[in-house]
Amino acid sequence: MLKNILPWGGRDSLSPDSHIMANLSKRRFLTLLKLALLGVSLPLAVSSQSWVRAATVRHNSPEYAQTPESHTPQPAQPPAAKSPPAKPHTHKPQPSPSATAKPAKSHKPQPSPSATAKPAKSQTHKPQPSPSAKAKPAHPPKPQPSPSAKAKPAKPPKAQPTQPPAAKKTSDKQNKQPDWRLIATLAVAMGAASYLGSLRFRPLWLLELPSGLKIPKIPGLIPAEITLPIPVLLVLKYRPRVLDAWVADRIEVARNKFEIKETVKERKIHIAMPVALDGNQLPTLTAKDLQEAFSAQEIRLLICGEGGVGKTSLACQIAQWAMAENKADRLGAHLMIPVLIEEELEKPAQGKSPLLEAIARELKHLRDEEKPVSEELVKQLLKHRRILVIADRLSEMSETTRQAIALKDGKLPVSALAVTSRVEGILGKDVSPTTLKPQPVSSGSLLVFMDAYLTRRGKRSLFRDDLQYIEDFKRLSQIVPDERDITLLFAKLYLELMIAAAGRRTDKLPANVPDLTLSYINKLNQNARYGAPDSAAVQQALKVVAWKFLQQSFKPETADRQKAIAALAALRGGEEEAEKLLTYLEKDLGLLRTQLDSGYIRFTTDTLAEYQAGLYLVEDWKDNRQQWRNFLAEAESKPGCPEEIKGFLLAVRDCCVTHGSKKVPDFVAEDLGQLAGLDLDALKPAPGKRHIQRLISELSVPEVEDRRRAAEEIAKMGSHAQLAASALVNALTDEDSQVRWSAAQALLKLGNTTEPVRQALLGLLADSNSWVRLNAAEALVKLGNATEPVLGALQGLLADSNSWVRLNAAEALVKLGKATEPVLGGLQGLLADSNARVRSSAAQLLGELGSATEPVLGGLQKLLADSNSGVRLNAAEALVKLGKATEPVRQGLQKLLADEDFSVRRRAEEALAKLGHPCEPV
Repeated sequence: MLKNILPWGGRDSLSPDSHIMANLSKRRFLTLLKLALLGVSLPLAVSSQSWVRAATVRHNSPEYAQTPESHTPQPAQPPAAKSPPAKPHTHKPQPSPSATAKPAKSHKPQPSPSATAKPAKSQTHKPQPSPSAKAKPAHPPKPQPSPSAKAKPAKPPKAQPTQPPAAKKTSDKQNKQPDWRLIATLAVAMGAASYLGSLRFRPLWLLELPSGLKIPKIPGLIPAEITLPIPVLLVLKYRPRVLDAWVADRIEVARNKFEIKETVKERKIHIAMPVALDGNQLPTLTAKDLQEAFSAQEIRLLICGEGGVGKTSLACQIAQWAMAENKADRLGAHLMIPVLIEEELEKPAQGKSPLLEAIARELKHLRDEEKPVSEELVKQLLKHRRILVIADRLSEMSETTRQAIALKDGKLPVSALAVTSRVEGILGKDVSPTTLKPQPVSSGSLLVFMDAYLTRRGKRSLFRDDLQYIEDFKRLSQIVPDERDITLLFAKLYLELMIAAAGRRTDKLPANVPDLTLSYINKLNQNARYGAPDSAAVQQALKVVAWKFLQQSFKPETADRQKAIAALAALRGGEEEAEKLLTYLEKDLGLLRTQLDSGYIRFTTDTLAEYQAGLYLVEDWKDNRQQWRNFLAEAESKPGCPEEIKGFLLAVRDCCVTHGSKKVPDFVAEDLGQLAGLDLDALKPAPGKRHIQRLISELSVPEVEDRRRAAEEIAKMGSHAQLAASALVNALTDEDSQVRWSAAQALLKLGNTTEPVRQALLGLLADSNSWVRLNAAEALVKLGNATEPVLGALQGLLADSNSWVRLNAAEALVKLGKATEPVLGGLQGLLADSNARVRSSAAQLLGELGSATEPVLGGLQKLLADSNSGVRLNAAEALVKLGKATEPVRQGLQKLLADEDFSVRRRAEEALAKLGHPCEPV
């Protein structure tokens, strides 16, 4: 019945059964329909007392079709000629309709209906044959004159009585027409009130409106069927308030669902680092920096950079800003739901968009709803920037996926798109995106990053031995070859290994990136379940699978799962074992990930895949020159070379340098570096004078970024840049602290011990920046300037406000002054320092000096009762090194046997054993 009254087109949906509404949706729609029908029917009901009743009476009246429309009295008809008497007929004469007004006599002829309907005109009419003449042609009757013939003058009819006033008033009411304008106005008003009320108080109800609406033909009311245009319905249905209500209804679920994604969980700790926003260098990126870009009608955000630089981590942070509850921390004026696309797009149904299908699937999974989100709603959310589409690793995806996400289809209105890519032109030449480039960790900010990351991990307290901490920092700063900057990925992997080794005082942390990746894999495997494969088997499996991932395009794309199993089966001896191993790598170690509803897998970290594939080639090909030449030729012919495969080329080069120096031909590393775009001239031991002169000139340019870069590049050249010594001395007084810091580093690597250099470094010991003071002290130590002024200046730093400076000053004094009286006195003072790290390092340094004087022993004995376990530990070790088994020392160590810290108890046991007082194992 409802379809007969108000038929509508089916709702657009991604499912054939989506037209079946849920009970709640039906109730909402019926409520809205009642309001709309009420808006139309109320004006009709109000006016039904007048025009409807009048029309009914008029249609039922016999006079309606015969009486004139005008009520003005008409003049009397002139007399007509009398007709001759007609023969009597067998039937009785019928009275005319006018007889209802007044009964006519039976013997008098009645006027014809035409005489009563209209006044007769003055002219006469010719006689017309009567109707009976045509009825019986065989026996024609005598001609009968028509009633209007002028045979005989007719008697004038009696004048009709004048209509009384009451009858005239009734007639006026009968002829009164309805006021359609008033009815239409009231109907529109009621409909508008219903719509605005729903928009204000229940905006989600409007989503239950049909996508197509037809108003049927209603006799007497609507002459023909009316079809409302779809754009009009879309404007009414998908208002910004409605879309905001839809997003707000799901934003909390969206936040929770986003947090539990594996990609997001792996990057939960985000350390704000410098970025370049459209070429402008920013120390850190905040939501306010992007608000102007996201205020545009269309946003294309490109996050580009080398592998491991932190593109995905930054994209996850931007997604958090899109959902921020506080408007000040939000990207735009309204909330946005981020949709993370990190897998290859599946082939859609005929005529469907693969990207639209993926977005709709993600939105449906927000609440695990049975009914999919309608295609039109998804388009409207995309068009009005209520959805932020984030495509991760776009440059490593297939061409089909890249074309779909690059929005080559103009029918898909994606107004907010962010992609991560290793290349800049991924969105096409006709697109001018807002570009974000995360910067690698420079040498000047590496130590700050280490502190921030370990603090966020809650592990900073594990590193009480600050001297060892500094050594770990120096090893990390040199882990990347070719003087390249350290990426966030390498720094995080290294710090995770530091955390795993904390408390065990080991110098076996990796010294190069290939070993770093292998050590990280071993760390994951050690924490896995009992009975897991050994580290050698896991490493070999990952190398084989990684090469399968990169063999086709030299990019870490997805790989067929069955092909990976076949490769492992040849290695492990059977598909069943290969399947178990692949599942272990995915489920237990989390290094692989299966694409949703498909038989494809990929590495969770692209850079890790590239280095494992590089190790596989080095170990498999070794000194096979022909295979390496074929590899180089194939790499040069790959589409997008070198930009799109640069990460893999550099990874293979690193593996050749560190693991293949004795078996891989020498030309391989050089050709790979040249193909990857490295400046090999700058990496040679003796750089050209022209290049050094250019850097020297840049040390005095107005742009601070250029001065920083020039100082850092000179520092990378080391002793081969002696020409820049005097320019670096001048740079030690630069207004920018980072330039001064880099200049000090460069002078340290130059090894210049001239008097101007020494005096300049001495001046930096009083610099306002603590890191500059620290670097100057380190440079003076390594340059061997053990003069009296230098030692005096370093002793003054023992009271510096920065604990790191005090630590480095103490270390410098020990290296330069050995066990001199001033040095011992300064270190003894640090035993009572307010900072636990300083007390711990001072105890360690005193133990290394080997001066077992009474004041030194007394100070160390006091530290055995220190509140910090690391201080107690180093104090016990120092006493063991000094070898003084006095009674106070023995008693202090015995007290540590009951220490709450297991490491301290163990170290006290070892110390007593070395001093000749063994005890029961703790």
